[in-house]
Amino acid sequence: MIHKLQKFGCLLAMLTVLLSGCTQDVGDGVKRDVTLDLEVVVNNGAFSNPSGTRAPFTGDGTFEDPVTKGEALRMLRVIIIRYDDGDQDKPVVEHNRLVMMNPQTGTPLNDNLRFRIKSGEKKRIYLFGNEDYTRCEKIPNSNGFIYSSVYDFTSNFPEGERVSTAKLAELADIKISRNPGEAVIDNRYLANDDPWGYVPMSEFFDLDVKAPASDEDIYLKETFFITRSLIKCSFNFYTAADYPLEGASIAAVRIDGVADACWYLPKGVVYNPAKDDVNVSASSGREITDFQTPAGVTFSGFDYMLPPDRDTEIKQGLDLSYSPLVYLPESKTPADGNFTVSVLLKDAGNNWLTSKPLQIRELARNTHLKINIELRSTSIAPVVTLLPYTGVNLNPDFGI
Repeated sequence: MIHKLQKFGCLLAMLTVLLSGCTQDVGDGVKRDVTLDLEVVVNNGAFSNPSGTRAPFTGDGTFEDPVTKGEALRMLRVIIIRYDDGDQDKPVVEHNRLVMMNPQTGTPLNDNLRFRIKSGEKKRIYLFGNEDYTRCEKIPNSNGFIYSSVYDFTSNFPEGERVSTAKLAELADIKISRNPGEAVIDNRYLANDDPWGYVPMSEFFDLDVKAPASDEDIYLKETFFITRSLIKCSFNFYTAADYPLEGASIAAVRIDGVADACWYLPKGVVYNPAKDDVNVSASSGREITDFQTPAGVTFSGFDYMLPPDRDTEIKQGLDLSYSPLVYLPESKTPADGNFTVSVLLKDAGNNWLTSKPLQIRELARNTHLKINIELRSTSIAPVVTLLPYTGVNLNPDFGI
């Protein structure tokens, strides 16, 4: 199964390297300082009303813009690791900077995103977005467990210090977790003064910063992207022409088989086109053809209770869309498991109607899963689509 990254999750980090003036001539092979300008360009599009219930169901194969500020970039941490001529097993933290962003515009609020770095070396550049919503570490307390909200990037990666490769490996092992049956982020019922939850994002890139060999090498430009680490789901309910039952209402919809944790950074991700393909614009998006999830991860469901003020009565002509602002971990089902969808009907015995297994086995990060559920006379059939629209009908009938 191939999942395309949507434009709504493909933020662009435009990285421009500008060589500063110095006493040596260009081309003398000296490893001089260069100035790195990092510009984060967020293609936000227009935000829809956060209280709305429907994201646009488009079928043109294009990528999707963020529908609320919770899907935009609020803060960006840039960690630059330099591999110098010293101990290769202990590279240097060249920069570790947290920058606040305007989620509406994608522009920095407190920084010019300019970094002075050494040339003639290989770098690894980590981009972490919205780190304060990672819920990364499970800590026992008297009530069971609580989550710490942030991995301590600052104290673990102090600027100018050497860090071990084992310490760097910690970055790849940061998890985003949820309690079973809960969401990582739920922005459905926020009051005016309630803080938004912002979807965590991340990526890393390797960059070989050459010492300038000629005047043409004074300016070096690189384009990076950052990817949302979570998934979201939307639902559309409609009735078949022969649907006979009226009076019952839809109370909730459940998706089951979702992982309770995922990696913060992409791990084992295979992109198509490749992440380092210089002939592909970052804004055009990439497909995720494979990815890894934490070993031993547990799985649970999530119940999307429909708002009580919505008219959810099942009747002829029903066309009900629900796009909750809820975000869950990316998931691969275990060998003996599957994703399923259930619908709770009230005023008709309060029964959960559960689907046969969906014919998808993985939901990659940055995926918007759209499920169109047809209420038939003898069954309920969801048609599952992963954005951008592929037009693939998976026909996972409900077994009733």
